[in-house]
Amino acid sequence: MANIDTELRVSKPRKSKLGDFRPLGTSGKSKISINADLNEYSFLLTLLHELAHHLCWVKHHGKVKPHGEEWKREFESILKPFVLSNVFPVDVSEATWNYLKNPKASSCSDENLYKTLRNYDFVKDDSVYVSDLAIGQQFEYIDKGLFEVLAKKRKRILCLSIKKKKRYLFQPTVSVNLIHL
Repeated sequence: MANIDTELRVSKPRKSKLGDFRPLGTSGKSKISINADLNEYSFLLTLLHELAHHLCWVKHHGKVKPHGEEWKREFESILKPFVLSNVFPVDVSEATWNYLKNPKASSCSDENLYKTLRNYDFVKDDSVYVSDLAIGQQFEYIDKGLFEVLAKKRKRILCLSIKKKKRYLFQPTVSVNLIHL
């Protein structure tokens, strides 16, 4: 087995990513960071995702695509035993199996897996997914103002900023606050 001498850091929550892998640094160790606000299943899945990057780095020294075929094989080989041994609840296992058919750069890119994992989050709020809104419904997105759903595209949701009169594409898994008119 490859040397997996890696420094693991639980980091403050980041909006842009759930985890991160950095190859050999000045300490002579690779570094993996995982957001502290993840539920236990998201944390484990993200950790295994980043470990797959580390194993790819050890084997290929950065000469393969970050989420290419080599990474997908590594990720599947380290994730499968967790799924098969019932570490995850049934719904997470099923969503993970579907995701493993062609894993992407992030579990967030798989709408079903992302929504399933979110069911286990520590803090529940009243937000909804933009993909669950009907065309014409209005919502508030963080501090960016009010929007209206215009159309559901193949992978994204086309929305109109009420104030700016500009159109924006939203990922289906973006959490928003529904406006009741």
